[in-house]
Amino acid sequence: MEIDAKTSLIISLIKMAQVDGHVSHAQQMNITILSDEMGVEGGLIAMLKQNLSAVSVVVPKTREKRVEYFWRVLTMMKMDMQINEKAIEMGKDVGIALQFTYHETESIVAYMVANVNKFIKLEMLEEEIVEINKRPKLKSPKKGFMKWISELFGK
Repeated sequence: MEIDAKTSLIISLIKMAQVDGHVSHAQQMNITILSDEMGVEGGLIAMLKQNLSAVSVVVPKTREKRVEYFWRVLTMMKMDMQINEKAIEMGKDVGIALQFTYHETESIVAYMVANVNKFIKLEMLEEEIVEINKRPKLKSPKKGFMKWISELFGK
């Protein structure tokens, strides 16, 4: 079954809310209100919730919408002002799935984690992304690891 980016976002929010094993009232209300505002069909969400892990991220068409999607997921991550490692990893996975670079993903997630007790407006995150892209780039450990393996085995 194909879903659109709006439905994908709601599923990603549900996954993030559930990642710590407890969905707070604020998280549930946020999901419900946003679903209604976006016109996402409740029956479809209920059906998709039966197998959340099978639903993948649908990348919005514009960079602007991808930033908003990532912002909403990371806001959900820190909504209860506690962040565990699973939530951080999920945030990074969503960032990569949304086609952000490794550097952007790591830096954006770190920024949101560092500001766990502050509400970060979408505009603030957009400004931070501009600043992130001015800094020296972080290299993906996978690329470094693969280079090391190649050198080690002479491939």
